[in-house]
Amino acid sequence: MVQDDMKTHTPLMLKIAPFLSIAVFFAAWELIVDTGIVPSTMMASPSEVIKLFIYKLSNTDPDGSVLGVHAWVSAQEAVTAYLLAFLMGTPLGLLMGWYKVARGIARPVFEMIRPIPPIAWIPLCIFWFGIGMTGKIFIIWIAGIVPFTINAWVGVNMTNTTLIQMARTYGATDWQIFKTVCVPSALPMVFGALQISLAYCWTNLVGAEMLAADQGLGYLISMGRRLAMPSMVILGMVTVGFGGALIGIVVDILENGLCPESGGRKMSAETSSIADEIMVQVKDKENISFIGIISNEYFLYGISFMGFLMIWHYVAALKILGESLATPMETALEMARLMTIKLAGKNLLQHILASTQRVFLGFGIGAVFGIPLGLFMALNRYANAFCKSLFDLLKPMPPLAWISVAILWFGIGEASKVFIIVIGAFVPCVLNSYSGVRIIEEELYDVVRVLGGNRWDEIIQVSLPAALPALFAGVQISLSIAWTCVLAAELVSARSGLGWIIIQGMKTSKPELVLGGMVIIALVATIVTLMVSWIEKLLCPWKRNAQNI
Repeated sequence: MVQDDMKTHTPLMLKIAPFLSIAVFFAAWELIVDTGIVPSTMMASPSEVIKLFIYKLSNTDPDGSVLGVHAWVSAQEAVTAYLLAFLMGTPLGLLMGWYKVARGIARPVFEMIRPIPPIAWIPLCIFWFGIGMTGKIFIIWIAGIVPFTINAWVGVNMTNTTLIQMARTYGATDWQIFKTVCVPSALPMVFGALQISLAYCWTNLVGAEMLAADQGLGYLISMGRRLAMPSMVILGMVTVGFGGALIGIVVDILENGLCPESGGRKMSAETSSIADEIMVQVKDKENISFIGIISNEYFLYGISFMGFLMIWHYVAALKILGESLATPMETALEMARLMTIKLAGKNLLQHILASTQRVFLGFGIGAVFGIPLGLFMALNRYANAFCKSLFDLLKPMPPLAWISVAILWFGIGEASKVFIIVIGAFVPCVLNSYSGVRIIEEELYDVVRVLGGNRWDEIIQVSLPAALPALFAGVQISLSIAWTCVLAAELVSARSGLGWIIIQGMKTSKPELVLGGMVIIALVATIVTLMVSWIEKLLCPWKRNAQNI
């Protein structure tokens, strides 16, 4: 337990520290800009941002819309896609968690799509829907549906087996058990997905609007970069952060009102590793039969996978979506061709290596600084008082909103791309390492004290080992965000990487190049995730094993 929980009296410094840290931050920001330490072409002072905010409330120059219009457009897109993701992802996850046939049919397609960062779909959306609202809603929906599906699936699998056995004893059917036992049991996880999905939706909204839009907060940020107006970039970032925080508060109020019984059991984006918390299911051995074969999950996986490829093939071959979709064979041939030719002086493996190096470098820097900071904040009440309020102020800003700032500061070279990944990876590492220590039971520290241990013994023998599972959950989330960030950076400004390959497919109207890049991203991201999971099992052998997702 952190030290501030062990004190009955809070020193005055701890009470004023949160306000003092924020005041010092803004004062230092104003000072370094006004004195020219940082040129005004690279950074706007808080006073300049406030002046622009007041101006943009009623003026459309220079981007064509007032601030309220940009905010309203973004809110419409985010809320519409968010609701669609909830209404479609939650039932899908619930059914997949309980019904073997639903899981066998839907899981292969879900597993193929899940590792692809939503931002990678932008070129295809431009092919299919143009730059209007429909395409952006589709991208945000792709981002939001994954957490809802996984959390609903996890919630069903975490249902108390005793309750299920009791229901069967009283003659309840599978449908009755699903409706009256599994669904209520899954509600805390479902409502926990509200916050996780919101963060994903809001982040990808910014990326979509920065790349293909003529209104919205992402477009405002992008225009600020194009016009070399740091004040407009920062105004857009602050508005995005405030909007995301405001929607999050509304969602939290609704969650507490609709599901008050979830209490402390609800899962948050900071503390859940959603995909790693499914209980292992022990299945009884079944006799071989025709019905058993056709209802076997692995048989259904094969049927589902083949069905997906067939639908994809015929939709592309019959030109149902025009020339904007390539067949699976055309995509595979394009991937093979990329192995033998060079784009911008690099073959496919070199482009994969370029993206992977950026991801690991940015993630490494973010983790090296983020994990110790989170642990230090959780273990030291003075560090928590000074740092957490400032961290909470910057946390709501999606990492993709920093792209324009990164380009203004570092240009379009490697530094800007790595900086964006650092920002994206830093936040989950801080949050999960902080939460991992905060949720440790006090009884574990009591054991160390009874045995004569000191504060250092508590940290080494209890805090760090007990926080490892949450820490690894943050690592998984950080890597996912890192891939989204590197793709967004490569889509905006790059001459190498998988994102650059995808954007070249869009510019040359070659959907097979776009799809090939997306498939490779999914494969590489999956391999990296499996590597991290393997390391986690080695370092955390006591953690519950995962079997399904």
